[in-house]
Amino acid sequence: MAEPYGPELTLRQKNAKASRRPPPEPTGPTRREPGQISTAQSKADALLTLAFRAKRSVEIYTLKDEDAHFPIDAGRICPDLSTDSYKREIDDVRLASELTSSWGEILTLVDMQTDCTDYFDGPLDADWLRRSFELADPQVAELKSQHRFTFAIDPVADLPDDRVETKIKSIRLALVGASHPEDEISCEVRHEGKYQQRRPDSSVTTQWLLPKVSTRSAKTEPLPPAEFGDDSPLDAPKSLAFWGRGVGGGWQVTIPQHEFDTGLNLDGLAQIQVWIGYQFLHG
Repeated sequence: MAEPYGPELTLRQKNAKASRRPPPEPTGPTRREPGQISTAQSKADALLTLAFRAKRSVEIYTLKDEDAHFPIDAGRICPDLSTDSYKREIDDVRLASELTSSWGEILTLVDMQTDCTDYFDGPLDADWLRRSFELADPQVAELKSQHRFTFAIDPVADLPDDRVETKIKSIRLALVGASHPEDEISCEVRHEGKYQQRRPDSSVTTQWLLPKVSTRSAKTEPLPPAEFGDDSPLDAPKSLAFWGRGVGGGWQVTIPQHEFDTGLNLDGLAQIQVWIGYQFLHG
């Protein structure tokens, strides 16, 4: 039996059926794996963590703001680009270009290193700030009764006018007249969290940082003349917890109980000597 409207209806029906068929499956991936970008950014996070610590160290030592040389967004691309990349709305060439440009910002860290190197290659000098506390001073009575004493360093009044950016380099102690079987006494030297330095323009910079403690041996005889060691800026912080920080601020010296348990006697204590080695620039 013939079709009611002839062969052309059949053709229209075939075309309609064809138009309702789902589109062919794509031959390649339509989305990029998100891990490809996150892996690259995780490496940047690890590197920037180290760079942040370096930045804080350089700023503490040089008193110079290094924000301009810290590429906080290095190794990252903006979220919109990440989304476009995931949806493959941008091609691999564009993605590679954006990541390369972002990673290139890491090179600004070289400028931070240059600032640090220039500072320590500069005309730095060194000297000792010698503090002595006699029998009549409250520090001696405080040490005998409480096994600790405190004192403060004023970066203006206690240091010569022509010495600026005074930073801690070394500590020496003597408890003259005290007695101990070993003739040495281990003491804990603490610098409080307020570190002060005078600048070349006569202003005083205060850095609020964590208090630091270093253990130092105290002699029982007066301190002899001493020379500074030659620790490099990279190694010296390992030898003294507050190395490179401002001399000014509050200090505390404590004798641990185990020193008394092993024979320490302060009855004959007549003088306390605290020598603070410091580096400085001539103002």
